[in-house]
Amino acid sequence: MLLLREVAGAFQTAEQQHKYRDVEDVCKFCGKAGDTKQHRTFECVAFQQTRCDHQDFVDVIAEEEPEFAELPVVFMHPRYEFHDALLGKMPIPTLSADTMQLIERCRPEQVCCYTDGSCAYPSSPATCYSAYSLVVDLAQSDVHRKDLATMFLSSRAMPSTFQTIAVGRTRGRQQIHRAELSAIILAFESFEHVLVYTDSATAIKLVQKCRHAACLVDLMQHDDFDLLQRLYVAISPTKLVQKIKAHQDLQLIQDPLLRYHALGNAYADAAANQACSSLLPEVVQQLEEIHSDLMLQKDKTRQFYNLNLDLQTARAQAASSGSNSDMVSSMPNVDVRDLLCNWKVTQPWEQPTQLDDTELVHAVWGFQWSVALMMWIQSSVWPSEPVEGDPGITWVEIALCLMLQQQQCLPVKRQKGHQQMIFQPTSLQDLEDLQPTLSELATNTYNIMSQLRGLVVQPLLPYHCKSGKCRSLYIQGYASWTTGLSCRPCFGQQSEIFAILHRYLAQHSGLEKLPDLELAMDCEMWVADMEKGNMDERIKSSRAAMVRVRQKRSNLEMT
Repeated sequence: MLLLREVAGAFQTAEQQHKYRDVEDVCKFCGKAGDTKQHRTFECVAFQQTRCDHQDFVDVIAEEEPEFAELPVVFMHPRYEFHDALLGKMPIPTLSADTMQLIERCRPEQVCCYTDGSCAYPSSPATCYSAYSLVVDLAQSDVHRKDLATMFLSSRAMPSTFQTIAVGRTRGRQQIHRAELSAIILAFESFEHVLVYTDSATAIKLVQKCRHAACLVDLMQHDDFDLLQRLYVAISPTKLVQKIKAHQDLQLIQDPLLRYHALGNAYADAAANQACSSLLPEVVQQLEEIHSDLMLQKDKTRQFYNLNLDLQTARAQAASSGSNSDMVSSMPNVDVRDLLCNWKVTQPWEQPTQLDDTELVHAVWGFQWSVALMMWIQSSVWPSEPVEGDPGITWVEIALCLMLQQQQCLPVKRQKGHQQMIFQPTSLQDLEDLQPTLSELATNTYNIMSQLRGLVVQPLLPYHCKSGKCRSLYIQGYASWTTGLSCRPCFGQQSEIFAILHRYLAQHSGLEKLPDLELAMDCEMWVADMEKGNMDERIKSSRAAMVRVRQKRSNLEMT
């Protein structure tokens, strides 16, 4: 029910409500402007911890198809009309005159045939495809059949009396019983006196239905009328069908005549399977591509629904609390200044000695800032295990660390014409023009971190270090918990960052203004790094790089 409501748009965002009600278009969970479905699904930092269990999927879908959040359903394939037209025009096989004459000479009274059908992906009605085979039996008598069946026990070779005389792809709807029925119809249309062995009870029932129909009108309401119409015209008392059990263990059949018929069924089954997978290979390729596309869509939708349900649950829990008070655990009376300025890590996490960061050049927010963040991570000491009472570290603090380290303001995203671009402030005038906020720079730091972790093969942080809400800014005097990393490292700028935030929080109630930082802003920025193109081009390049990184991780896990 929750998913149905999501698809139907029953859960309205503030952005939707803002269009017809006096509602501010601000996310009530993180305070960021623009409470859209995409923001709630991919961006809201208040629920980053919830997204951690789906991080690989979130990284991919947020970059490749963020609009999927607006209508998360399996869409009809763009080539579905071609798919239906193609299957509706599959050629009906015909028997050559020479083949017919040979069969009539060998079996002048009654032709004996075996038919079978094969269906690929039968559990996927929209993309399954099927084929069938018609096998003729050229044995002269039952005695001959028994001898051949006996010989099979020692030779394991199929009797040479079985000959595949036709294979075909099913026309119209691709269901196994239609493939079986198509083979029977072909036998009935080809021979006047014929006995067909089939393992399809459904096909036999349809043959009987045609025998009992008073006229063709009696069959018009049936789903398989296109085939029944051909069958009705071809059927006669001299054309018979007989049921045979499918997929028997040939070694356990004691009666040699029954074993022979089972061999005929197995021969037809193998021919049908071969036809299904290789007859008209260009057609098979088209059908396989469409099926693969559908499976990817289904998997994407399933993963999105799992993410969406977790996010809905988390939002409901946050909304029911009415505030952040439920997240604030009682803290012992400690000196916050001493705690944060002298934070120590007693059991350090051993960082990887070698990193495969070759794909980092494709970072959306720039290679230079990604390297800067990686250097800060590596220069910090991280705990190897969760620490009781760990206040974590917010994106605000990490953003300030990076700016002090680089003596430069972090980049920002702005609209230029009809395109989203990354801009790097390099002067006080740039800061005045771009008007970045501390909250925005914290969000950008989170984005840089996400990109960094997605483009480096090895883990950069301990396994227990998760993104989500943490209390480090709250205990320094901010009104509520904010987001960041769940474990706090020991880093060189601890005292300086505390002093900056202590002054800032004493003067501001929000995170809109930038703190008073004495940044030289003379660090040489890589101009080419900021001129790689618009956001769409950057995301496309980064997306392909992340795919390669995930493949490298998979290869490492297998080795």
